[in-house]
Amino acid sequence: MSGSRSRPAYVFFFVIIAAVYIFLSAGFTISFGLNETGPAFSTFNSGRNGCALLFDTLGEMGYPVSRGFEPITRYSDVNAAQIVTGPDIYLDWDRVFDWVRRGGKLVWVGEPTRLRRMIAEYDLTLEYFDEIYIFSHGLGHFALCPPSGLTNGDLLHDRSAGRKLESVLSGWNCESILFNEYYHGYESSPNLFRDLPVYIKLIIIQLALAAAAIVLRLGKRFGRMVPYYEESEREENEFILALANIYEKSGKAREEYVKYINIK
Repeated sequence: MSGSRSRPAYVFFFVIIAAVYIFLSAGFTISFGLNETGPAFSTFNSGRNGCALLFDTLGEMGYPVSRGFEPITRYSDVNAAQIVTGPDIYLDWDRVFDWVRRGGKLVWVGEPTRLRRMIAEYDLTLEYFDEIYIFSHGLGHFALCPPSGLTNGDLLHDRSAGRKLESVLSGWNCESILFNEYYHGYESSPNLFRDLPVYIKLIIIQLALAAAAIVLRLGKRFGRMVPYYEESEREENEFILALANIYEKSGKAREEYVKYINIK
């Protein structure tokens, strides 16, 4: 009886769990894009318009690549090269070039539409050009790479842009190379869960929901006890035996037996 009464509640609970899982899956898909794991030009993005292949390849080649999650100007180490990918990213150029002037090395993967204004305003000196503009500014260097050729889809067909960027980084001989993900919306400090692929995140969420369901279903109850009523089986002829016992204790049974003997 009790199991059949509580079953609809558990069915409703599992329906809620499934709805939450579907909602989270849709949220990840909308946020990061179908078959991708991050915004365009991000190193977290493994789709055609991401830069995960560039990041992974440089790491496999032995370069000290990592991801940064703060604005360029917050880094005091000017010996580290910063790489910012994305043509539509806004930068505070005054503060950025002040960081470069003090010895920083910046690679910006974007459209060279502001190049002439930058040369005149920040006194950049062109040192080299082979599809990649390399300027000196104070003690540092600034490289401008066109966005075409460095995404995952482009590198799979033509590696020339990747080789040219690798040669620039090799010439700089930097102690560390940071792909700055702050400008793609990753503002918090890095953590393991965020760096995982999206399908791994969904598996972890699904396991967590399943564990919560098991605990709620099989674990001990909390709070006020719920009474459980169970009907006990009565003994056969219980009322007749009880009445006979009372009748015997009253002495009436013996009197009736004596009368029966006298009649016989």
